[in-house]
Amino acid sequence: MRRDFRQLLTFVQAIALLHQCTRARTEEGWIIANIADYESARQLLSPVFDVSTNEGVTSAIREVVEAIEATEEVSLSTLAERLKLAKTTVSWRASRAIRGGWLVNNEVRKGHPAKFSRGTPLPDEVSALPTAEALLEVYDCTTVSGEGMQGTPPENIVEFRQEADFAYAATGTNDGWEVF
Repeated sequence: MRRDFRQLLTFVQAIALLHQCTRARTEEGWIIANIADYESARQLLSPVFDVSTNEGVTSAIREVVEAIEATEEVSLSTLAERLKLAKTTVSWRASRAIRGGWLVNNEVRKGHPAKFSRGTPLPDEVSALPTAEALLEVYDCTTVSGEGMQGTPPENIVEFRQEADFAYAATGTNDGWEVF
């Protein structure tokens, strides 16, 4: 997760660069990323980060497992029909779910159609990256828009970096961007 944090910061940098005409700059002319840049990066990277925190369960695997009721057994064909997907796609996803233990193939005879049933419960869906609003709440703010503010939100990510020790440890040295 630590090395992935660097990728997140690189995405924030890239998004700030894409929006450089509307972003503030330092006295030296460097672009200052803001919380909107983080939120854009979060939306793009959240699915990738979430897989690692959800024990490898992607949304596709979750969909296959949840298509089977807790007490039923279904064939690959039935599962493919329910999901309106090709049998090969469902087969691949089901094999990943079996490896994770979330599905079980109850058919023990070779050459016979699989009989899938639920295995161990799926892990809860947890997002690895906090929302922009959650970040701002850390700084005594109640909403991204600033409604009901108890404190002053940081103006940009430069201030987030200065106040969050974990950002220093995860980013390492400055590679030309003042904001990181």
